[in-house]
Amino acid sequence: MSVTTCSATPIDAVMIEARPGGATADVWLRRNIEKDVADNGADAEKAIEFYRADELHFVAVGVPSVEEVTAAFDELWEAHEDDELTEREQIGKLIAQLKDTRAALEDTNAALLEIGDLVGGEQ
Repeated sequence: MSVTTCSATPIDAVMIEARPGGATADVWLRRNIEKDVADNGADAEKAIEFYRADELHFVAVGVPSVEEVTAAFDELWEAHEDDELTEREQIGKLIAQLKDTRAALEDTNAALLEIGDLVGGEQ
């Protein structure tokens, strides 16, 4: 599950920290990284710059390199997007996907019937 994260310092799209023993590593993936300014009242000099991003965390077996994770960024994001969802949230997400798939199939069937009518000469 992704969350919004904020940092006072610039953040990278991929961050990896080996856990003690080196058998696993914490991996953070970040998308939509933006620099922003927090207004602290009327005095513009008191404004604070910060960075915001959508962040996803998971534990990897072994310690992958930043290059490996960067190369597989989208696949890893998709694979771990639901890691921290409750069973109820996962079921809700699956039901929504099934509804979308059903609607797409109905649209496809209607289009195929229309093509069949055009090819068959019916109006």
